Amino acid sequence: MAPVIAVVDYQVGNMQSVVAALRRAGASVVVTSDADTIRRASAVVLPGVGSFTVAMQRLEVLGLPDVLRERARAGVPLLGICLGMQLLLESGVEGAPGEPGGLVRSAELRGTPGLAILPGVSRKIPTDAKLPHMGWNQLRLTNPHRATVNLHDDDEMYFVHSYYADCPASVVIAETEYGGVRIPAIIGRDNVVGCQFHPEKSSKIGQLVIQAFVAMK
Repeated sequence: MAPVIAVVDYQVGNMQSVVAALRRAGASVVVTSDADTIRRASAVVLPGVGSFTVAMQRLEVLGLPDVLRERARAGVPLLGICLGMQLLLESGVEGAPGEPGGLVRSAELRGTPGLAILPGVSRKIPTDAKLPHMGWNQLRLTNPHRATVNLHDDDEMYFVHSYYADCPASVVIAETEYGGVRIPAIIGRDNVVGCQFHPEKSSKIGQLVIQAFVAMK
């Protein structure tokens, strides 16, 4: 029987391409914001684009943060994509007052609490290069994980983001480079994995990540 994967619907981004990629990998998919449906699923995908703060607010309104943490602790495979990956972190810092989207200069500004499933903070990429970082970039594999069994160094993925995961090296599975900054491209630990790029938009190589995730039972 095909695994049933819950794609979390919290009104952040277009999920059609994510659903299509999962189905190509042989999964049965349900798009849902219902906590009980998520609890019954074999695996969970948290997609997303846009604002960390807005996304966390929407998850809170739906009563989903504790459900996602519970599923992760229970060993259920959990995949975060783009903003969804950043939400797995402890917090997200999107800019100090008066500088929307800018780099935070105050060490006292902690930002918005995240799901805290993985250690780290989502921060704006500290570069003078054009943001958002948009386009194809090569990966460098750093730590083994089931999600990357089919990948190789120099495989290219499609990125669209201005923020990155500032997290310990122990949870960085693969990285890329943009504007002189080394950026975690895949983070994770055990049953939890996050992709900063869009695997569903990264052609055949991205589909390999989706396939590996579907196989994480």
